[in-house]
Amino acid sequence: MRTVCALALMLALGPAAGYPNFAVDLRATPTRAGARLRIAVTPPGGGATVRRFAIVHEHPMHLFVIGEGLEFFTRELPVQQPDGVFMADVTLPRPGPYMAIVEFQPAGAVPQRVQYGTTLLPSTKSPFSHTCLSDHQTDSM
Repeated sequence: MRTVCALALMLALGPAAGYPNFAVDLRATPTRAGARLRIAVTPPGGGATVRRFAIVHEHPMHLFVIGEGLEFFTRELPVQQPDGVFMADVTLPRPGPYMAIVEFQPAGAVPQRVQYGTTLLPSTKSPFSHTCLSDHQTDSM
């Protein structure tokens, strides 16, 4: 099996191969240093929050946050809460638009990747109680 950075690559499977996507509800709350992200995963067709995940690269979920113009990048490891939701506090260099990418593998399912291409995290231009996420794209990896 081929590896990158000493990690084994995984076969990409998705809806075209008969593997459905899981839904992700990603919400951001502003903090003094950036944002607290809340990530909930639900099965295809709805239902209760998924609580069981495969451990991939030593963690059940990986979060990547990328700033506009690729001037900022961070990889975070959200922590699963007792209710199954994951939380991560992300320190951001400045207000503005950021892209969030969430990768995970529900137990018994194929790996998943969800990308929020126009996630707007804390911004002086638009105060909010939680972030409105748009233009998200979900795929299996």
